[in-house]
Amino acid sequence: MPSSSASTAACSTSCPRPRAARWPPRPEAQTMADLLYPINRTEHAYISTHGMMGSFNQPYLMRLNAPVDEARVREGFRRLVSAHPRLRCVVEPGRLHYGFRVLPDDEIVDQLFEIAWKVRRDVDLDDPAELEAFHNEILNDPLPLERGLGMRAFFLPHPQRPMLVMNIHHMLLDGRSILHLLSDLMGWLNGRDIRPSEMESRSMWPAAAPRSWRQLLAARSHAREAARLAAEVPAIQVPTKLTHNYSTHAVLHHRLGVGAAPLRARARAIGVSLNTLLVALFAESFLRLDAADPKSAAVIRLSVDMRRCYPEGQQPVIGNFVGAFLVREQRRGLPFDELARAIDAQVKEGTRRFDEREMGWTYLFEELVAYFGRTMTAYLGWKMKRAGKFPRISLHATSLGDANRINAADARLRIDEIWPVAPSLSLLFVTVEMNGSIFFPAAFQRCETDPRAVRSFLSLVDEVAREIAGVTDSEPVDARKAAA
Repeated sequence: MPSSSASTAACSTSCPRPRAARWPPRPEAQTMADLLYPINRTEHAYISTHGMMGSFNQPYLMRLNAPVDEARVREGFRRLVSAHPRLRCVVEPGRLHYGFRVLPDDEIVDQLFEIAWKVRRDVDLDDPAELEAFHNEILNDPLPLERGLGMRAFFLPHPQRPMLVMNIHHMLLDGRSILHLLSDLMGWLNGRDIRPSEMESRSMWPAAAPRSWRQLLAARSHAREAARLAAEVPAIQVPTKLTHNYSTHAVLHHRLGVGAAPLRARARAIGVSLNTLLVALFAESFLRLDAADPKSAAVIRLSVDMRRCYPEGQQPVIGNFVGAFLVREQRRGLPFDELARAIDAQVKEGTRRFDEREMGWTYLFEELVAYFGRTMTAYLGWKMKRAGKFPRISLHATSLGDANRINAADARLRIDEIWPVAPSLSLLFVTVEMNGSIFFPAAFQRCETDPRAVRSFLSLVDEVAREIAGVTDSEPVDARKAAA
């Protein structure tokens, strides 16, 4: 019979030792608030350069066609926060990387919403200059990421046509997502319920990853050609000076001097979309801005909604899922129809590369940078800024398309004017169509670009637009008449 000491020794090697109880007990992860959601490469770039840029706000101004009760607007915004977890996200450090934590929809969020909700009675909505100044103010007002809420909701009263303002940090949502939320808000103000969304936080790599080595080689070839063109073909720019530090963002309101209808008719006659015609309009305007240097080119970055590139059944809805590609044109004096078709061919080729997974080489590096961590990425950003290594482009053009879809066909209360904007290192136009007008507020860095130069360029764009549309009236379609 074995001794007790031998039994103890045998048990110590063969029997698992009981684990000490954890105190306090760790609850099982059962709710969104228990999880730390990963951020994708775009969101990693936003949080890493947030300090350098000062703010990454996206303030959208919406003018209504009729008065609305202030308390009902407040309740509508609060219901949006409850229905969409992204609006309750805070940025929280993990062991190696930052992630999203969704705050429970409780009294803490109530307290944060008290700060996020604002009524501004001091803005004269009948004064375009005062409205633009207000837009500049909130574009530069930093939003809290680590504490939350990373948004602000404003109501600007008016006897006939008040305004709603949704100002959301780009870390949380892209422009398509904001339009989704605006549609929910207007639906609720017209008596419909808001459908809750799921918390989506997905990598963008599944939308860009090559499926074969041939696609990867093609992507590498495209990246090399883009680098060659960037080195050999300078971009035409509105007069810009580079600085070591940024100061503030600026936004100028602009409604195109030609309505959407004649431009759409011209686009159909050429055989291109309205969006492509607008890109060709911008390219022609830049080519006229610098007609003396035949080597320079209009270089325009176009945003791409990458939701379409995800595998079937995995397309996300709410979040940040935007890619981009460049179009270049340096030929002066082309008939506009020929220029528009040349731009259209480049647009189709750019979207084909996304659809055929031939952008993987470009996005592979961006995916890897996210693993460097926030500090290293921010350091690289500062080094590139001070060395003047950020890509030089003429314009970043992003289109939200036809925003009339925000309003239901039977809606009594409607948005009839919208001014969307996002911050950018380069000149940025966010184009959107509503009620027969094309709006594209111009955003830029105030320390690097003179607002007077941007105003002058916008006047040139209007001049070219009237020329290609064959109209002499400089006034766009009035939104109130179109709404009626």
